[in-house]
Amino acid sequence: SRLDNISLTVVHTLYDGLIFLKSNNVRSIIVDVDKFSDAELINLKVVHLDEPDIAIIALTADNSEEFAKKIFSHGVDELLIKDSSFHVIVPRLLDAALNKKEKENMLGQSKTKREKNIQFDQICTTASTLSHEINNPLMTILGITELVLDEPYKYDRELLKKLKIIKKSALRIQKSTQNLSNLSKPVFKRTISGKMVDIEKSEINKNQTVKSA
Repeated sequence: SRLDNISLTVVHTLYDGLIFLKSNNVRSIIVDVDKFSDAELINLKVVHLDEPDIAIIALTADNSEEFAKKIFSHGVDELLIKDSSFHVIVPRLLDAALNKKEKENMLGQSKTKREKNIQFDQICTTASTLSHEINNPLMTILGITELVLDEPYKYDRELLKKLKIIKKSALRIQKSTQNLSNLSKPVFKRTISGKMVDIEKSEINKNQTVKSA
């Protein structure tokens, strides 16, 4: 009755609670930890790791410091001792826990955005350096290759065939390095060698994209 602005669902077993969490959008859970064994309490840590946005409030009759440390180690955000007035404190504690989570989420999003911006700047700097270092020798290779291909009557077919493959590969490298330099929104992929930029799926500044012949 003291939580008019919040929809409440009461479950009586840990299993029912976990099932409910999987199929519903939950902002917070209030758990009477006295009803659970140590093995069952591990599930609180699982919830905390899987759903970090959920505020977890634990209720207990044990006011020892040792028990409090154990409960907080399971990912609990707030711990409330069950006494004659605890039901009056729950609404305020719940509001405080939810506000705390919202601030943590905002800080986390801001930190993630900063990290992504730094990562993107590093990618652009590396890409520009690679493009500069690669394009100089690449232009030489393309120039000589095209010079030979412009006079096909002077060379045998097998050599011309290999030169066409070299030209095609060189143009592909040129396009990839230019696109990498002009990334506007990188998309990453996992490979055997580690995380890499997926140039095909990344957003490229189309005004500067180099098209291969």
